[in-house]
Amino acid sequence: LVIKNMEENMVSIKRNMGLLFINFMMFVCFMGLYTISNAVTCTGSQVQCCNGSTLSCCRHPGYDSNGVELSYDLSACMTFTPILPDRPIIGPIEAECTSGQTQYQPSGICDTSSRTCCSNGTWSDWDDECDASTSCGLNECWNGFNCVAKGTVSKACSGNIANAKSGTLTRTATCGSSGWSYGSWTGTCTCNTGYTWNSSSKTCGAKTCSGSDFYNASSDKCCSVGSYMVRTGTNGLNMFTSCTAMEIDVTGECCSMRNKAEFQLPSSAGSCSAFASKAGLSLDGSIAKHMCVIR
Repeated sequence: LVIKNMEENMVSIKRNMGLLFINFMMFVCFMGLYTISNAVTCTGSQVQCCNGSTLSCCRHPGYDSNGVELSYDLSACMTFTPILPDRPIIGPIEAECTSGQTQYQPSGICDTSSRTCCSNGTWSDWDDECDASTSCGLNECWNGFNCVAKGTVSKACSGNIANAKSGTLTRTATCGSSGWSYGSWTGTCTCNTGYTWNSSSKTCGAKTCSGSDFYNASSDKCCSVGSYMVRTGTNGLNMFTSCTAMEIDVTGECCSMRNKAEFQLPSSAGSCSAFASKAGLSLDGSIAKHMCVIR
């Protein structure tokens, strides 16, 4: 409480000192102008002129060829220069400020204007108060109705993107006249095994293989149907092999085809009928499920 009272007293002293200084400057301004215009009173046809650096009275200089009245240059004997309107009376005019500050500047010849530092660190207009839009705090933006906090501009892939295990996505945030506007999320996520990153949709989708190939999670590869063949068919069917036996995921179950060919069932196929359908073969339904025997 003591500290708070001391701070309030200091603010009051600074404010009173500022007002006293302004009143003093206005008094000097008034007296200075009065001295210049009333130091010498000329009568008759005489007018003010400079005798060296002393203000005196001289004969009227007459008129030019256009009938415009002539006058003497009094700058040599002026002893006072009025305060320029753009010269600050108290402190420099700064772009940024600390909330609660008050700043003054001349207005007219011997008057002053003031402005206040708003809570967002910007000055109010001269002789005006802070409005709601300039009272938003740090990382807030006025949307025309109220102050809105800035949304998330960075997020980890893990926990935010399904089937992602690492990586970070970021986006930009810009405060405009109608509030925050956000850019698109950018970055790359690393997906779990069996999923691939889609940079357009920013998702980790299940990996699929084209044609008759089947996906193998352990090797993260697409393996052709020939990779699963145990025995060729009676028609001499022999398929291309893209994966070795060490790179394929199988269930241990064998799928027999009508042409007498047999295949190890891929884990990603689910069933022999599904395998036969994708491979473009006909399953021999008369043969019961059996374990594959490598011949």
